[in-house]
Amino acid sequence: MGSRRFRVAVVLFWLAMMAWLVRFEAFPGWFAHLVPGYRGLLPGGPVVFDSWMKVTFQDQPIGYTHTRVDTDEKNPVEQYRVENDTLLYINIMGEPQQITISAEALLDALYSLQRFVFNMGSRRYAARIEGRRMGEKAFRVRVGSGSGGQTIRVEIPDDVVLYSPFVELSLTRLRPGQEMRLKTLDPASLTAADVIVRATGRETIRVRGAATETTVLEMDFQGLEAKAWMDADGRIVRQETPLGWVMEVCTPEEAMALQLDTQGTGADVLRAMAIPCRGEIVDPRATRELKVRLTGVSFPAADLVGDRQSVEAHGESQVDLAIRAERIPAAAAAGPYPESVLPFLKPTAYVQSDHEDILRQARAIVGERTDPVGKARAIYTWVYRKVKKAPVASLPSALDILRQMEGDCNEHTYLFVALARAAGLPAQIRVGLLYNEGGFYYHAWPAVYVGEWWEMDPTIGQEAVDATHIALLEGELASQLKLLTTIGRLNVEVLSQAH
Repeated sequence: MGSRRFRVAVVLFWLAMMAWLVRFEAFPGWFAHLVPGYRGLLPGGPVVFDSWMKVTFQDQPIGYTHTRVDTDEKNPVEQYRVENDTLLYINIMGEPQQITISAEALLDALYSLQRFVFNMGSRRYAARIEGRRMGEKAFRVRVGSGSGGQTIRVEIPDDVVLYSPFVELSLTRLRPGQEMRLKTLDPASLTAADVIVRATGRETIRVRGAATETTVLEMDFQGLEAKAWMDADGRIVRQETPLGWVMEVCTPEEAMALQLDTQGTGADVLRAMAIPCRGEIVDPRATRELKVRLTGVSFPAADLVGDRQSVEAHGESQVDLAIRAERIPAAAAAGPYPESVLPFLKPTAYVQSDHEDILRQARAIVGERTDPVGKARAIYTWVYRKVKKAPVASLPSALDILRQMEGDCNEHTYLFVALARAAGLPAQIRVGLLYNEGGFYYHAWPAVYVGEWWEMDPTIGQEAVDATHIALLEGELASQLKLLTTIGRLNVEVLSQAH
């Protein structure tokens, strides 16, 4: 298997969360409210706001983001409109990826969120999430793509509103040593969490060539830290994150004049996200046993224990793991499943295992097979052979992947899990690290229950994963967000290996 083919297979799962990352970096707290006394801090009267920021990665421009707020005083139900448009060009293994993102939300006269729309598009994939308030805390949300959609009911607290200049105006009241807590909602995963903003000092920086007095802010989102500089008018004029993204305020003309990398010759985001590794694994695909030390991040020991993994030592910001390669299970007769695995048969907004197209394809793949091992192998073989290996930036949707048949590890994994569940096999998404070309990369692969959990990797063509697959968590986007806290902090040391 060629190097390039393999590297395509380990494109970081975080590309599937690109919309969330841009939302957080471009204007932290996309949905936000201040706790407590939010309304008491808001200015009265109409609000008009327009802000442009250029986005750079390793000192090279990769796009821009445009946020605007307008007021319609004649419409108290949808009085405030907050909009954002983002355009990015990023390089993934020499292939340019254009990503377009738009977000819109409407708030009533009391600043409560009434409805929102979120769009993300890339080369082949597009996602649209629309939410509308149906009652107290209840929103009807449609999650859709080019292949259809699904409507779900989501509870969003009444005090959650779209991020806007209101938040920045409130932040101007912070003095060094003070902090403020914001409640945020990620529109892609529809999960809520807090952002803590701390004012740490004053600093004079150059903004568009002029010396500008600013307040330095440190923002903490579940361990992912960003740094921002705010001027006296309450506008964020610069922001940095551990991902290497930098946002700087600019004019519309400057944004339109940016020389963007449309040919994929700039810094490779995949290589930039590699986890530093001390020690080399000689033949990773043939590695049967591996012992590593993870440092820089505090992992709960229970989260790392599994059928293939054991914790040998655990301390603050350090854990020693022993990992073995998966074994192909013996054939097993179909039978009733234990209650603990039944949740992994259910469809979700992005794993549409109950859709007729998914069901039809699963039936065609498994044919007359009844044994779980045979069914799982058939689905694995079909996904590995049929889905084209290519880097994509998307919110993974199994139904959309079935139509496009192209993608990286997330696309292969989501489609496999949907087909397995449609065939009556419990299946889940594993997310963690995979070794390749001298380093570890974030990666996703499926596990299917056939009387025991069986980890396969249809992206790189392994019926049973090798020992360099280090599982850190299980789940879809909402769970994967937890890995953001490891970016820029995690290190791996190879202690021993056996082949």
